[in-house]
Amino acid sequence: MTLDLNHDGGDRLTSVENETTGEPTQYGYDGQGNRVGTDRRR
Repeated sequence: MTLDLNHDGGDRLTSVENETTGEPTQYGYDGQGNRVGTDRRR
């Protein structure tokens, strides 16, 4: 399995894509920089 990790300018993880299956997972943050949710799409 190979994962592609994407970060924003604040070095926060914004998304992970499983390059084997193509499944992405996106991460959201609140105004204080706390991760508040994930969104998985196929």
